[in-house]
Amino acid sequence: MTRLFKSTIFKYIGIAALPLAVLLFQPATNFAVLAFGAPALLETRPIDPRDFLRGDYVTLGYVISDIPDALFSEDKFPEHEGETPVYVTLALDDKGIASVSRASFSRPSDGLYIRGRLNWWNVDYGIGVYYVPEGTGREIEDAMRDEDVKVLANVRILKGRAVIKKLEIMK
Repeated sequence: MTRLFKSTIFKYIGIAALPLAVLLFQPATNFAVLAFGAPALLETRPIDPRDFLRGDYVTLGYVISDIPDALFSEDKFPEHEGETPVYVTLALDDKGIASVSRASFSRPSDGLYIRGRLNWWNVDYGIGVYYVPEGTGREIEDAMRDEDVKVLANVRILKGRAVIKKLEIMK
């Protein structure tokens, strides 16, 4: 049996499989979050129009990105803000819309939380760009600017990692 694993064919298969595994890791991670993650609706706000070179997409900002200092469980903020992970525990209302209940620089032991990076004035969750079907980007951006309409990002969250499933427009 040990002779089988020493053969050169298994070495070549192993070498060939490694780059394939690296390429498939990110899509597999996103699929796992979409399949097994907890649902939440994140309220968006407009940031930027579209880029003609990349196709139709919207740049999203989130209401939960602005966290008051009082909601942080620690008194001392880290010196290197852009590199520091922030764990934001979310509370869902009766419609499923998320709001910040508390924030911490250490991973929470329970509850629904999302991981982000602390910037100078807000938290970046890594879900700020969403590609939309051709020709619908301007409609979504206009809806975000309308005060009577809410554009919500329907996300799935698993172990702090969020993936956008779709955008929903609520009037």
